Amino acid sequence: MKLFKRIGIGLVVIILLLLIGGYIYLQSSKPQYSGSLHIKGLNDEVEVLFDTYGVPHIYAQTEEDAYLALGYVHAQERLFQMEMLTRVAGGSLSELVGEAGIKHDKFFRTIGLRDHAKKLAVKLLNERETPMQKAAWAYLDGINQFVEHGTLPVEYQIMGIPREKFQAEDIFLTLGFMAFGFAPAFRTDLMAAYVANTLGEEYLEDMMLFWDPSLEHTRIFIPEDTANTPTAAEFEEGLFQMWEVVNDLALPSFEGSNAWIISGEHTESGKPILCNDPHIKYGQPAVWYEAHLEYPGVSFYGNFLAGMPFGVIGHNKRFGWGLTMLANDEVDFYLEKINPENANQVWVDDHWEDMEVREEKIYVRGQSEPISLNVRLTRHGPMMFPQPTQGHLYDIEKFPISLSWAFTQQESKSLEFTHRAPSAQGKAELEEHIRELGAPGLNVMYADVDGNIAWWAATKFVKRPDSVNSKLFLDGASGKDDWLGYYDFSYNPRAINPPEGYIFTANHQPDSIKGILHPGYYMNYRAGRIHDLIKAHEGKWTVEDMKKMVMDDYAKEFAQTAHEIIQTVEEEDYAYKSPLYEQAGQSLKDWQGNHPKDAIAPTLFNRTLFYIYENAFKDELGQEAFESLIKSEFLMRGRTEFIAANQSIWWDDVKTKDIKESRRFIFVKAFEQAVKSLIDQFGEDASSWQWHKVHRLTHEHPLGRVKALASIFNVGPFGIPGAGDVINAQRFYLSDDPSYFDVATGPSARMIIDMADIEHAVSILPTGQSGNIMSPHYDDQAEMHNRGEFRGMLMNRQEIEMDSKGRRLLLSPE
Repeated sequence: MKLFKRIGIGLVVIILLLLIGGYIYLQSSKPQYSGSLHIKGLNDEVEVLFDTYGVPHIYAQTEEDAYLALGYVHAQERLFQMEMLTRVAGGSLSELVGEAGIKHDKFFRTIGLRDHAKKLAVKLLNERETPMQKAAWAYLDGINQFVEHGTLPVEYQIMGIPREKFQAEDIFLTLGFMAFGFAPAFRTDLMAAYVANTLGEEYLEDMMLFWDPSLEHTRIFIPEDTANTPTAAEFEEGLFQMWEVVNDLALPSFEGSNAWIISGEHTESGKPILCNDPHIKYGQPAVWYEAHLEYPGVSFYGNFLAGMPFGVIGHNKRFGWGLTMLANDEVDFYLEKINPENANQVWVDDHWEDMEVREEKIYVRGQSEPISLNVRLTRHGPMMFPQPTQGHLYDIEKFPISLSWAFTQQESKSLEFTHRAPSAQGKAELEEHIRELGAPGLNVMYADVDGNIAWWAATKFVKRPDSVNSKLFLDGASGKDDWLGYYDFSYNPRAINPPEGYIFTANHQPDSIKGILHPGYYMNYRAGRIHDLIKAHEGKWTVEDMKKMVMDDYAKEFAQTAHEIIQTVEEEDYAYKSPLYEQAGQSLKDWQGNHPKDAIAPTLFNRTLFYIYENAFKDELGQEAFESLIKSEFLMRGRTEFIAANQSIWWDDVKTKDIKESRRFIFVKAFEQAVKSLIDQFGEDASSWQWHKVHRLTHEHPLGRVKALASIFNVGPFGIPGAGDVINAQRFYLSDDPSYFDVATGPSARMIIDMADIEHAVSILPTGQSGNIMSPHYDDQAEMHNRGEFRGMLMNRQEIEMDSKGRRLLLSPE
């Protein structure tokens, strides 16, 4: 007994020592906000003041010192985020997670982000001579100083991540991941091809209403050699695996955004007010890291991406700019013709041509030898589905699809633009830099203290033959569907000091210019609401007015769709089974389209909508394709038209051979399913069916997917207002579990800048500045963000000193 007692005491001591050691380690890994550090590479002392919310205000004597300091403080807050972004985009996730990461790595290596990043690094950052090169390398030096000497975050210990320095190519991998998030074609075009190939082109008619009807080429390309056409089973095998990769990413992707500017003519201050909230998939830590830099000639407050040296959004003391996703189409898929005698050859116009081969090595944790991936390249781009026998994704002969993506075919100028913007002299100089921007397509919104407001569609638009419908697979063999180049910047839509006195962008269709209407994946719901609110506003605009507007949760299209559904349901005499069902129907009839937390109608409407989609689509598509469909762009853009399509082929259930279901039948069935499911979940008191109980937001950390770690690393869940297509865009996907509408995408930051008081702009992040779980700034803005509150973006030194309360970090040369 004494022996067991001693063993027990020994185990308790060991556990206590481990707990104490763990606590000491976690405490040592906290970001340092005060004191002094010696940093190699600095020329002079750099002072960093941290305000109440952990935003660093960096005061340096040179640009290089400012960016070296930024790299260091950015790394101590977001190093794990930097690591994961570069590993996912660069196709090296398997080195950390083993076999589970192989499918992701093969996909990203195939589309070429790593190869493209390496080429850009060699071309743009091979030297350290120009101001941009010096600043970018200084930022990397700052990150690597922390990697080498700092205490690594706890995620590194849990996952066994080694200390490895960041390279120049990692900057471009971050940009590449952003570009990938701006390319809906990876979901939508493949769905269109799947539907057309497996069900028939007639099934596309009610799903293509948001595309340009003037296009002649509205049918999916089928080659003359039908032996070269993928079968339905082959489409399923290829597309399901590709969808799985795209939909399974644990890191934020970039989707949507709002921005509007009111000119000084209509503001109380007499100067323009700029408002911007970029929409990005939620995650923890938040996407943006805010920082304020002061060095000779520059005073800049910016929003930075992890691993990106320069602010993507920001303002100096003369002007500010915001961004939204342009939503133009920069991706096409081509159906190639493979030589049946030689799978390494593809048909080009009138002859067989060898494909180039790019060899990739994927290292997998736990395996001694790397996987060899030979990516074959056509004139359009990489083959997406090469032979598995060679370590590829899929069988190239059964699925000969190539990818043409403007981002990997252009030399990105994003790094130059973001470096130059803070020191630009104003509108004219900034426009010169915007002219050079290529993919991904962006709306750049601009306002300055001189009263100018402007918007530019910033990209190099793809020039296609007039007959091409870019949402469908194109003919890769004949050359007749090949790109014709890129339009000159003069074809880019823009507005500079428009007579209306306001500008807004919300991923909606830009007007044609010189008779050219650029194809895309545009959304018009939010834009219409923004326009209506601006037009209806009484009096002069203030920052407080803007704060109210960003939380607007009204969408008339939702109400119209709900009314269409319930009116159709009421055409059936037996529609209401009980007074509770009638009460539920009345709530939809009375609904105006708002989404506050305590509302009942949004809960019932979205539950009914899910069952409509399930009953309409699932019988033809099956479970996997249905789940991919409801996460694609189709139903978000064509929802109103589809619900109104009384004769759609989708209403009939193909599994009931002797019955042809109608739209009314589907609506009644879905409404009854929705009400029953709500009774089962919340009971028969309809007042308990409140929106916030099902519309939930959790900021998920990559390690938060592990159940045991979720409560440690995740932030939330929160029941919140808003919805997908309202200004307070809290977008969710209707999933196979309609019990909850878990928010996936929303405002990654909200910022408002009055050009009359640019030092007191306001902002908010979804969780906080830090990705370190020991930091007080890990989640200190989460509740504020949910409530629509803001905090200052301070630029006045005296106010910053008062706000920092002595949190001063002095960085000195080593």
